[in-house]
Amino acid sequence: MPKIVDGDFTFVTNNRRDFVALYRQVDLHAGLLIILPSINVAGQVRLFMAALDAIEVRGANLVNQLVEVDADGTATFTDYPIEGDKG
Repeated sequence: MPKIVDGDFTFVTNNRRDFVALYRQVDLHAGLLIILPSINVAGQVRLFMAALDAIEVRGANLVNQLVEVDADGTATFTDYPIEGDKG
């Protein structure tokens, strides 16, 4: 986490459980993008591209945003961590 946060990186993963918990402990971050289904590489690329499209359409600034992409390519944006939520 220190390398991700200190580097101001938006992190992309399909490991929701661990990283939602880790990001809950961070007050300021450059965004967390979770590809929800654990699928093959081609599917991950397809969903990542769908996420990038959704980010572009929304004009989203990903600071303190959780972006979750489900199997059909729908991206959901949530402020994260939620104010006052530390676990």
